[in-house]
Amino acid sequence: GVKLAEDRDHNVEATFFARRASFQFDAEIPPPNERKRSCIHAPKGLGTWTIVSISNWSDRPAVLHIPPPALLPPPSSGFDENEADTFLKEHGAGQSDDDHGYHVLAFWSSRYTWLPPQTSANEQGPEQTLSSRLAAHETEIFHVKRVEPEFPQYIGSDLHFSCCKEVLVFTATTSTVKIELKTDYNRVGHVFVFLPVINTSNIRVLVNGEPGRWVAVGNTPKVAENGSPRLVGRVIRVMVVVHAGGDEDDGRIVIDF
Repeated sequence: GVKLAEDRDHNVEATFFARRASFQFDAEIPPPNERKRSCIHAPKGLGTWTIVSISNWSDRPAVLHIPPPALLPPPSSGFDENEADTFLKEHGAGQSDDDHGYHVLAFWSSRYTWLPPQTSANEQGPEQTLSSRLAAHETEIFHVKRVEPEFPQYIGSDLHFSCCKEVLVFTATTSTVKIELKTDYNRVGHVFVFLPVINTSNIRVLVNGEPGRWVAVGNTPKVAENGSPRLVGRVIRVMVVVHAGGDEDDGRIVIDF
């Protein structure tokens, strides 16, 4: 007979990724710069981003901070601890007109934050750090993606911790975003999308072929030369339901703006 979505083992996917990321004593040690271990391939169009996990191992609530080098994409050749400060200075704020800051999505709490461009110790102003208050033994996963102010961007979702493995297809133009989610399992959640628009009155969303529910949850500014932020786009949260029933429009999201 047909195996229903609710009858499937939802732990299979988590077990698969855990085994891929786990350390094996008998396995050959890969080169330090080879993207093989713990690497998840994302669908075309999602871009690249950094995943940072922080944990509070103490028995009391605490505010934890992520240092700036952890938020920056590593160079293709990799770097060691002695090169981290140099890399930060070369990629800090004020070094490039193309640096518009970062989208930051906290997976477990489903919170979006815009993080200003990083500054080095030699620049004016304090370094920007990402801070989070965590309960005892609590963990948060942050997805950090560089802002591209002229193009729509997939920020992530609360459907899968990778913020990419739930996506089958992502395409975007100057006026439309199309997302096809995987329909292997029945899921209810949200996706977060950056749109390069300020006025949200023209946004129209279809989910599974019907008008969808969405809300603007974040403003993405650009830091001008005088240091003042200027709004360049909005981040919207779209509610999605994947029925996993074989319908043609199941898992499809269309955003016109």
